[in-house]
Amino acid sequence: MKILARKGDTIENYSRMFNVPEKLLLDSNPEISTSVFIASEEVNIPGWRKIAHRLKEGDTLANMAASSGFHLDVLTLLNQQRNLTGLDAEGIIYLPEKAAFPQIIQPGLMIIEDCYLI
Repeated sequence: MKILARKGDTIENYSRMFNVPEKLLLDSNPEISTSVFIASEEVNIPGWRKIAHRLKEGDTLANMAASSGFHLDVLTLLNQQRNLTGLDAEGIIYLPEKAAFPQIIQPGLMIIEDCYLI
């Protein structure tokens, strides 16, 4: 998942927000030479993706954060280009979702978690 850093954001912050080791964040962003980001610097968060969520009447950022289990700061980070003070019903907001990775349990056999059939 690619995000735009905000002034003062750090590798340590993103490591805590997304439960991703700092070393993996640094390895996934070789062009970044410091642990403090520049505003609007593009950062790759491995193992995560953004999903679009259609808002319903009465949705607020606070209740979206509570129902998704993510801190409000994570949602504001993913939705920087939106006016988050007055969310429109039927509008779109981005939520983070952990990407599913196959688990190899023995050669030729794997378990795939969190898959959805549509």
